[in-house]
Amino acid sequence: MFHLNKQLLLLAVFCCSLAGMAQEKDKKEKDKAYVEKVNALFSTRPFVNQNIDLFTFNYPDSEESTLLYRPATGLNIGGEVAFKFLSFSYQKNLPLLQPGVPENFKADHQRIGFELGGKIFGLGIDYQQNSGFYVLNPSILPPDAIGSQFREDMNSKTFGTSLRFTFSNKLSANALFDQSERQLKSKGALTFIMSNRFHNFTADTAFIPPVFAGNYAESATADRIWINSLQFMPGYGYIAVAGNWNIGLFLYSGTGLQIRKYFNETEEKLGLRVPYVAKGKGGISYNGKFIYAKLFAMADYTTVGMKDARIGWLQSSWEFSIGFRLYGKKDK
Repeated sequence: MFHLNKQLLLLAVFCCSLAGMAQEKDKKEKDKAYVEKVNALFSTRPFVNQNIDLFTFNYPDSEESTLLYRPATGLNIGGEVAFKFLSFSYQKNLPLLQPGVPENFKADHQRIGFELGGKIFGLGIDYQQNSGFYVLNPSILPPDAIGSQFREDMNSKTFGTSLRFTFSNKLSANALFDQSERQLKSKGALTFIMSNRFHNFTADTAFIPPVFAGNYAESATADRIWINSLQFMPGYGYIAVAGNWNIGLFLYSGTGLQIRKYFNETEEKLGLRVPYVAKGKGGISYNGKFIYAKLFAMADYTTVGMKDARIGWLQSSWEFSIGFRLYGKKDK
């Protein structure tokens, strides 16, 4: 009797294992019906884009317009190369679509990016720098302060790392943005980003024009500000599918921990703040076997903690690209 019970128990365990394996197989097959891996050996895509970054200043309870500084660069060109799930990109500005600036005004922009990952996890690293800013809304400046409109002395540098997690095997941000996968069916899912971003802003003189200095206490004479923000942003993404075409949007919002330090000619001061951060990415893409293309836009915003000022840094851009793939013998 004991041997019979033992055999029945082993048979039950075996049957449960087979059922579990069958369910796991069915789950994987269902996941494959939504997302397909692109097994290209090598791909490259030239692109053109434009950054619309804003460094903003105002003070609490202000009834005046916000002071908007924007890098004085126009169109950028760049390229990306990808090996399997790894990609590297670089972009540099051209003297095209540049705002009206003085003849000898020098402005520069460049960005380097690195990304890897898949449906669930994604890691991104980027470095961006701008030099030469101008006041986007010069109408807020009185006539005697119009010389403050162009700031060739202003510079910004940003270094960031981000880890993305998507709470579904059936939604691929890669399918829309780096196109190393294909979204086969429409799907939405919760997602999450944890990132660390370092920003450094410098100038030869104070960021705030003297005409506005009376509205600020600590910030009035600051000519350098650096901030480091550890950010946590839950979000949601959705991709709609029509054949080889995808259109989608991913939105995130959250907070974190920010260390901020500002400098002027006589002192420097360190502070700890809790910022508001938000991020959005969306676009439309075509993902064929050998040729792929996309048009997308993104925005990344963080507040800078100061007692006497409302300061923000918005990095946004649009981009258009057409890419080409090569396959190995085993990949076709």
